[in-house]
Amino acid sequence: MPAAGRVIYQWDKNCPTSEGGTLRALADLQQRLVPELIDVLCGRYTILRTISLLQPVGRRVLAQELAVSERKLRGEVLFLRDQGLISSSGLGMSLTESGAVVVEDLAQYVRELKDLTRGEAALASYLNLERVIAVPGDSDSSETVRKDMGRAAARYLKSILTPGMVLAVSGGTTLAAAAEAVVPASFRGSVTVVPARGGMGEDLSKQAGTIAATIATKLGANYRLLHLPDSLGAEAAAAVAREPEIKEVLDLVRSASVLLLGIGAAQTMARRRHLCPDQLELLEQLGAVGETFGYYFNRQGEIVYVTPSTGLKLEDIQRIHKVVAVAGGSSKAEAMLSVLSYKFPPLTLVTDEGALWRMLSLVEGGSRKA
Repeated sequence: MPAAGRVIYQWDKNCPTSEGGTLRALADLQQRLVPELIDVLCGRYTILRTISLLQPVGRRVLAQELAVSERKLRGEVLFLRDQGLISSSGLGMSLTESGAVVVEDLAQYVRELKDLTRGEAALASYLNLERVIAVPGDSDSSETVRKDMGRAAARYLKSILTPGMVLAVSGGTTLAAAAEAVVPASFRGSVTVVPARGGMGEDLSKQAGTIAATIATKLGANYRLLHLPDSLGAEAAAAVAREPEIKEVLDLVRSASVLLLGIGAAQTMARRRHLCPDQLELLEQLGAVGETFGYYFNRQGEIVYVTPSTGLKLEDIQRIHKVVAVAGGSSKAEAMLSVLSYKFPPLTLVTDEGALWRMLSLVEGGSRKA
């Protein structure tokens, strides 16, 4: 970035006027006077942000992640290197100290250029959510965006946990990314982390139990595991739940103060749960588009189908103080809307830009600024 342009990074992060007023005004001016530079700035910021998440990273891997040709990327990399923002070694490219500062300083400005603050507020208002946190990009096309979403969820989660709390977590790829992004802390065993559900027989890293253990280890918290499959029949589940050790863990799960929740597309989750063809067809007929905890929702946020699930039930969620939902990708927007339209306790959504704008286009008939 040319030295003459460095002035835009100088803003007081602790000053509401700077964040909410000056940056918005600068963004509006740039959009009106030099709109052709917005793509350049956002593109170079995306390169730096991606390097910060993957470093050290080679140019080929970076080009694949950004979905651009190595030839096109080469020119941008040379420019950023000449500005002293990235360095190269045998292991790949990394941010310099100056590069890390630029990424941090530009983050809020890029959010204003992308109008994310307005989008977050609009979606939170429409769905009556406590808060929406959206990261730039679309996780449908970038694994780095999924990791960035995980980092945002981890930061928020850590900010709301206090001693004595029980945290229940569900499973899935995005929540696994959130678990990996948790910054180590020391709650000295004063927080307990539990899986919100049993296992689904899938990739171990995506299991709720694995995610709970990872988060607990990084936070210095206690954890208890639920060694049960999620798809036990009603009678079997009731019988097993009477076992003292299992009952103790289930009681902990139901006493959770905070829930970290994943959201899935109905048909995708139905196949992961190995539902039979007749059930898949029934879900289609019922208009199911979203799923969480074995509950399937239609576009109006109504529960239209339920499969057996070991662990937290939807009625238990009503007693939880805070729900943090983490999901993204423009292709999952309809599924997310269906679940989030249900009347949850105070809920914060961590998502990405792709899902945010797609959800707003669905609920507002297209409100994103050009």
